[in-house]
Amino acid sequence: MIRKLLMDIKRLTILKFLVLSTVLCVCVTLLLTYLLIIISESFGWSEPYNAESSEVFSVSDGLLTIGLIFPAIETVLIIFLCLLLSQIGCGTKATGLIVTTAFAIIHGFIIPEKFINSFFYFLIFVFSYLHWKKASLFKGVTAAFVPHSIMNSVLVVLIHFFPNKLRGLCCIRL
Repeated sequence: MIRKLLMDIKRLTILKFLVLSTVLCVCVTLLLTYLLIIISESFGWSEPYNAESSEVFSVSDGLLTIGLIFPAIETVLIIFLCLLLSQIGCGTKATGLIVTTAFAIIHGFIIPEKFINSFFYFLIFVFSYLHWKKASLFKGVTAAFVPHSIMNSVLVVLIHFFPNKLRGLCCIRL
C-alpha cells in the first residue's frame, strides 16, 4: 500500500503535490497538537497562560516571521545541508534522514515534546525538496517551503485563538 502511494506521488504535478503535502501537514499538526494538549493536561505539564507576563502577540508579526521568514531561512538551510551531504557522498535517503533528524533535534531543544512533530514535518519538507529538485530547483524549493509556511501560519492562528492551551506546547513561543 505504501509503495502504491509513493508511486502515485511520483506521478503528481507540483500543484497537486503542494496541496496534498500541505493538507497532510496541517491535519497532522491539528491532530498532534490536540494529542499533546490531552497528554500534557493529563500529566499536568501545561503551563497556564498569563497574559500579563506574556509578550504582546501580534498575528501579523507572527505570520510574517513564523509563517514566511523562518520557513524561508529553514528552506535555505535544508538546501545547503542537502547539497553539502550530497557532495560528501551521502545518498538521497541518508541525506534526507540526516537533515530531517538535525532539524527535529534543533526544534526539540526548544520544546522537547515537539521532536516527534518536527521530525514528521521535516521528513515531508526535506524529502519533498529532494524529490522535486530533480525536476527543477524552483519546484524543489517550492515543495519544501509552501507546506512549511502554511503549517507554521496555521499554528500562529491556532495560538492566537487558543493561547491558554497552545502557547506552552508549540515550538512557537510568542
